[in-house]
Amino acid sequence: EPYHRLVGDAPLFGTFDGTTHIVLDQLQRYLAQFAVPGDAPSRRWLGDMCAAYQAPPRRLLAVARERATPLIVHPAAYLRELDHLAGAGALAPLIALADALLALVRHCRATDAWGGDQGLRFEAARLLAGLETLIAAQELADPFLRPALGMPALVARPSLIGPLAEFTYGWFGGRIAAALRSLSLRAGVPGGGGLDEAEAALARACAQGRLTLGREPAYLLEESR
Repeated sequence: EPYHRLVGDAPLFGTFDGTTHIVLDQLQRYLAQFAVPGDAPSRRWLGDMCAAYQAPPRRLLAVARERATPLIVHPAAYLRELDHLAGAGALAPLIALADALLALVRHCRATDAWGGDQGLRFEAARLLAGLETLIAAQELADPFLRPALGMPALVARPSLIGPLAEFTYGWFGGRIAAALRSLSLRAGVPGGGGLDEAEAALARACAQGRLTLGREPAYLLEESR
């Protein structure tokens, strides 16, 4: 009863109410839908994402009260659309991560490991969350993707954002790749997920970003000016 009174008195509570368990359970359900064999979506997601990035600010309370169907973007299909905008092959490591994640889920569903191992499902869901975070980082930092998605060009400290974005892309992407490889090996996916080329490319990006930042310490001081 006190809980129901709290929810009734604070309309925004429902926006933040939830636990990691609930969120991961929802994500693993979406991931299972993405991985259905032969069900690659023909829908183009770019228009939806442009509309999302170009939408004007809204009151959070109004959004919380909406009952609209959430936009669930297929990561592999959307990344292939983005890759054409960023330059063919620019997002190849991210595409490889998305493909390997879906291949892992398909393998686990075929061997019945998916339904019987909640820990595995939740680890895969965490990887999906990490991949989506990295996609968003690329959308916001890439100088080619921003205007293509309807966002203004970056004008504040572009010399800092470039190498930081490259370092983040390589470092965080490498962490996702390592965790995905580990989970694929644990699940018995043949070849460990086939992530060699993606990991190598991400490692190069991380090293290049670190090298640029280290060579020009002024980059790291710009933020404090």
